[in-house]
Amino acid sequence: MVGRSDTIDPATGEVLSSYASDDAPLGVLYRPCGNRRADVYPPCSRVYARDTFEMIKAGVAGGKTVPDTVADNPLLSVTVTAPSFGVVHGARSRHGRRSGGHCRPRSHTVVCDHGRRLSCMAVHDQHDELNGVPLCSDCYDWSSAVVWQWWAPELLRRTPNTLRRKLAQHLETPESRLGDLASVQSPRWPSTRIAAWCTSTP
Repeated sequence: MVGRSDTIDPATGEVLSSYASDDAPLGVLYRPCGNRRADVYPPCSRVYARDTFEMIKAGVAGGKTVPDTVADNPLLSVTVTAPSFGVVHGARSRHGRRSGGHCRPRSHTVVCDHGRRLSCMAVHDQHDELNGVPLCSDCYDWSSAVVWQWWAPELLRRTPNTLRRKLAQHLETPESRLGDLASVQSPRWPSTRIAAWCTSTP
């Protein structure tokens, strides 16, 4: 960022403090981009991941102004898995790492109805362009995949909303007061993980 900022007392007009990017070592002011995607900017992504971890940890174990008694409350973490529309290439975990494993390790003699092999011994990383590409484009259920992609955001929106409504009914409290007793966290699309925990005993 490039520019100048002055803090002025509105009553007296006195300049209380000033800052100019020209005074910075490189003549500019750097600020975090705040992007949580590692493929865009890894440092900000790591900060976001650490902040998210600390927030969840405090919510389930206490700390950072949250009482330790929350550790005795129930916690539910749900991962909603999308249906499979066919065999696709992908990065496979190995030895605790997100990638490094073979894509589809199986006998080369295994073929689909169209005669294409259903094996792939390649090792794809997280950014490989083949990730998500069907091993057989004729076997892949393209129509269902398109319908799923169209409705998935709406499904993800309705799921936590329904969970909040049902949870409020179970706790016998108005939905508007649910935040006093429980928390339902649902990250933005395309994540499909939903977490719910009680913050106090009803």
